Amino acid sequence: MANAAPTGSGLKPWGCRPAALEVQVPSVLADAMQGYLAQRPGLDVSGLLRDALAQFLVQQGDARAEVRELYLDGLFSSSR
Repeated sequence: MANAAPTGSGLKPWGCRPAALEVQVPSVLADAMQGYLAQRPGLDVSGLLRDALAQFLVQQGDARAEVRELYLDGLFSSSR
């Protein structure tokens, strides 16, 4: 299981409060994710899942400005 709750407290720059999310994924997917993260020290499970979910929602037509901002932040973040 992966805990996708962002660390820290308070408001994030985009005005959203973090929410804890616990998911179960197939072990092959979890292993692939860990391998991906091992090669990207600036990225963690929370960031990867946040970016992936934001990308999925934007691609599915979610027009909310906050989601688009998260998507673009993940796209252009220099730490990834």
